[in-house]
Amino acid sequence: MDVSGSGKSSFRQALAEALDWDFLEGDDMLPPSNVEKMCADIALDGRDRRPAARSRRRRDQ
Repeated sequence: MDVSGSGKSSFRQALAEALDWDFLEGDDMLPPSNVEKMCADIALDGRDRRPAARSRRRRDQ
């Protein structure tokens, strides 16, 4: 977690490519309603995070 727009995703993507790893951006798993909230500087709560967490668990199993 860090300042928005500081290059975290770009760095992780470049690192994954250099190591020949898969890279999945967590924000890409969020529903559009969560992205809208984040863009409006509204913090996500547990209810907002549940669908993405479930999706990650299913993907990892």
